[in-house]
Amino acid sequence: MAQGRWFFRVIERGNGVWTCRRGRHDLDHHDSLQEALEHMTSVAVQHRPSEVVVHYLHGGVESAAILP
Repeated sequence: MAQGRWFFRVIERGNGVWTCRRGRHDLDHHDSLQEALEHMTSVAVQHRPSEVVVHYLHGGVESAAILP
């Protein structure tokens, strides 16, 4: 049976903070998008195949990293 891809999310909050999330669980918060992406990418590397997705406050979504 094929294993699915893990999704790790970085979510922009209205207070300027970025939340790192796996499923429904917040892992931590960062003051910059770059810090949050670095953290989530380091976590995603340990759970391949995985993808890091950014959710912007204005409703946009983009893939930041795909780790086969």
